[in-house]
Amino acid sequence: MQKLKSKIKQEYMLGLGIVTIIFGLFLFSFNYISIKINYAYDYMNIQLLKNEQPKQYPSIKQEIHISDSDNATLTNPDVTPTPTSENKINNSYYIGTLEIPKISFKRGFVSKTSKFNDVNKNITILESSNYPDQKKGNFIIAAHSGNSKIAYFANLYKLAENDIAIVFYKNKKYTYQIVNIYTQPKIGKVTIYRNREKDVLTLITCTKDDSKSQTIYIAEKIKEENV
Repeated sequence: MQKLKSKIKQEYMLGLGIVTIIFGLFLFSFNYISIKINYAYDYMNIQLLKNEQPKQYPSIKQEIHISDSDNATLTNPDVTPTPTSENKINNSYYIGTLEIPKISFKRGFVSKTSKFNDVNKNITILESSNYPDQKKGNFIIAAHSGNSKIAYFANLYKLAENDIAIVFYKNKKYTYQIVNIYTQPKIGKVTIYRNREKDVLTLITCTKDDSKSQTIYIAEKIKEENV
């Protein structure tokens, strides 16, 4: 009787060991398969993201990091500043003018080093921007949208490809045509897709009715003339 019990116990332990091994192999296989599946999903997502990039210049991009002074453009579109004398910019401070005929927009801009080059005072030239007279450069202007008094780019959403923007700078008139419009999430930086062989104007503002994204307007120079 004792031998029978011992034999049963041995068979039970053997069976339990086999079940444990099978279960362990199952867990290992499951984890291995899960890793492979996740890898496959990640790979496919990367491919999809690549395909979703703007088609005009998929391999030519410029990444702009938003500084603290510029960040309000992307995070606080409806802020209204406390009125001060600094908000009244004398024309002598302007070094040029941005005009967009379709939306009847006309506004002067100051130099990048000016204290008035601030989104809470004016349309703003971003630090990494080139001025319009630099060949193959990118003149980048950002401003608030929304409903506040400083929402200078409130009507940019009305623009479409082929619309015109004009910059007057140093006795020159630069005419640009919009070639691409796209949105990106607000994450403290902007990726600009543009042709580096072209002179480019980039306009950046918050996306209308979407507090979590920003809209980028890419325009290429089509004409330059003396004024």
